[in-house]
Amino acid sequence: MSFVIGCAMLASCGGDSGSGSSSGGGGGGGGSGGSGGGSGTPAPTYQTFAQLTGTQTFRTTCGGFYFEGGRPPMQTGGLAFGSGITIVSDRSQPSYDVTTDGTGLFGTFATSFSQADRDTSLNVEGYKKVASSGFTERFAIFPVTQNGAELEHLRVAQVIAENFQGYTSQICALGIPTIVTDVPAATVTYGGIAVFGNAYIVESAGAGPISNYRITNSTTTLRANPANGQIDFTLALKGQLVTQGTTSSTITDLGTFTGTTTFDGSDPGYNDIVVDSQNTVAGTFGGGFFGPQGKTAAVSVGLQTRRADDSDLVLGALLILRPQ
Repeated sequence: MSFVIGCAMLASCGGDSGSGSSSGGGGGGGGSGGSGGGSGTPAPTYQTFAQLTGTQTFRTTCGGFYFEGGRPPMQTGGLAFGSGITIVSDRSQPSYDVTTDGTGLFGTFATSFSQADRDTSLNVEGYKKVASSGFTERFAIFPVTQNGAELEHLRVAQVIAENFQGYTSQICALGIPTIVTDVPAATVTYGGIAVFGNAYIVESAGAGPISNYRITNSTTTLRANPANGQIDFTLALKGQLVTQGTTSSTITDLGTFTGTTTFDGSDPGYNDIVVDSQNTVAGTFGGGFFGPQGKTAAVSVGLQTRRADDSDLVLGALLILRPQ
């Protein structure tokens, strides 16, 4: 999988198109103040990502793949916000320490990037370094925009790192999480504004050959009910075949997937299974909310499911959504 952050990826999320504890002043922990949701108490205050200082610890929700020679790609994703990858950043430089406990992956890894590793060839804040094995590890971080304006409480990062006997490529949401008591007064329906990741079709029951699909024409919705904590998720997966770097103009329907779970308010993350149109379990989804009253939602999805033609659909994706 190539390092997808750059002009092509930024354009693909439309052009209009985590959580963390903070040890350095603020935003990583969410905010401060009273509860929201129309309770009559003062609304909590939130720093923006740009206002963060000191050392910040960001939890994430990530989607992506694990790659190992001689094997088809294996999806990762669909974990609750706060599971898996953690990013610690000294905002004064900035620098980034990226670690995982192995949840959802095939082993733990730890890597770090400083200004000495800066990759100025990218049009976003990016880094690369060569590990002792000779493998090039990479990291990039950038804002998502909607109608030309940056989402103030969210960033998206991509990390490519050695993992187990191969390597992993993960796309993660991080930033200033919504305080669990700062909920909207009524049900919110979110629509997708950015799609990151890709899908693979592996023919012959997963034996190959393998086709790669760009998924930026996919549509997604998330409905969150603060009264009972129910979250309903729908992904209409649309793909464009990519052949030797050329993307087909034909949009292929790769299926519709749904999931329902309960957000209990005790933790900033959630996850559960997703099913296909035949109500067969196809994978998992998970995520969390960012900024005041959950003004931005991030959902990671991991799918690995057998299709009617005996091929396997494999998906690792990160979706960014805003209230409709």
